[in-house]
Amino acid sequence: MQLIRFTAGNFKSIADEQTIDFAKWPGESSVPDVPWADVVRPVTVLLGANASGKSNMLDALSYFSRAIRLSATRWQDLEDPGEVMFYPFASETSGVKPSFFELDFVVDGTRYLYGFEYGSLGVEGEWLHYVPNRRWTTIFERDVASSTPNKTFVSEDERAVLRFANPRELYLSVALRGRFGKLGGLAQAIVDSLRFIALSDQHREQRIHNVMRALRSGGMNFDDVGQLLVAADTGIVHVTLDESKLPPDLVEKLQTAAASLKQLHPSPRAGAALTNSDGDGGVIEFSEKDLEAVALHLIFEHQTEDGTMSLGLREQSDGTVTWFSLATILVEALKTGGVVVVDELDAHLHQHLLFLIVEAFTDTTINVGGAQLFFTSHSTNLLERMQELNLKEQSFWFTEKGSDGKTTVYSLADFTKDSRANYERRYLDGRYRAIPNLSPATLRGLTNANVGG
Repeated sequence: MQLIRFTAGNFKSIADEQTIDFAKWPGESSVPDVPWADVVRPVTVLLGANASGKSNMLDALSYFSRAIRLSATRWQDLEDPGEVMFYPFASETSGVKPSFFELDFVVDGTRYLYGFEYGSLGVEGEWLHYVPNRRWTTIFERDVASSTPNKTFVSEDERAVLRFANPRELYLSVALRGRFGKLGGLAQAIVDSLRFIALSDQHREQRIHNVMRALRSGGMNFDDVGQLLVAADTGIVHVTLDESKLPPDLVEKLQTAAASLKQLHPSPRAGAALTNSDGDGGVIEFSEKDLEAVALHLIFEHQTEDGTMSLGLREQSDGTVTWFSLATILVEALKTGGVVVVDELDAHLHQHLLFLIVEAFTDTTINVGGAQLFFTSHSTNLLERMQELNLKEQSFWFTEKGSDGKTTVYSLADFTKDSRANYERRYLDGRYRAIPNLSPATLRGLTNANVGG
């Protein structure tokens, strides 16, 4: 999947509808005259002051994905039958209006527009359109009273199921749960393609789990892991698994998985991975307990003045674990495509790693899957190194929160273009707004309170 445009409204601090474009192709035509790969931007950066709403724009996209995954399943199990997952802007009237979400995107070369309105009573509107050739065609439109599924896209049996969808579940979520044909496949493509990464301290264990998930899927192997850590100049020169401390049955499963992977990829770089195929069409299941055991017994060899020193995964620094977990997902996306969404990508990472990641996505010889990266950051150096990183003005977006608490989103491309401009200096000087109004006087008042009195 590739993103073209995302819009959200009446969600947290996003009171009015705000849109971010992920494509550089202008105009109103439904399809471009060039391949989609030449149209969508590989990197989109969201800058702004603290509490300006950057994270809320990412949260809105995450909510969009979660609603498709969960509104027909886990959300139905809420203890209070009247409870809905509704997070409107905090005002007297916002709780009356539904939240608005709409995604313009491409799957397998076909453009789609899907959106919904979700309010205090559940789904108040839902729509899906696509461009099978060069004209927009409606797949379905739904409101609180009626719906109109397209018979060529949704079968009679599927339409019968949708007619019984309750007000709290999206049609696309019902299609995902029921494994519908085209509609279910589209829902699956959306939720599988959007990969959200949490880098905060409380998500350290989740980051470790992400590493194991990548190894289990076969998208990564121990050789890849070692190369990632060497690339980041972490001081780690080799990664191995201490099989002597694992249960015998788990060792056997790992060896079977590794053997099958070498059959599929008979190169020296195949390495050992936690793949889920035994090479004969059978399935090798790795439980959460298995993954935990493997994580506990990964050995990282660090280069020291006296030789090497071996440490476990949980003995690594936060920066190493962050890079380790982040890079496994990034490499998987660079290989296979999809959209990686990260809040504060520069948190816990050295600036040169941030630049390395951005360059990987803008370099087509590395980003062979055509993946996209969407992230928030405080690094103004990205503006300074725009050309070096192969970024454009359209790659940069800003959030600003007004005195009314409302978040506004706008692009660097909205300002007059000047090839000689120092964009970082202009941003720090407030030319593009979206920076905090700092008040040293307030701190002075706090530190001098009651001094000498």
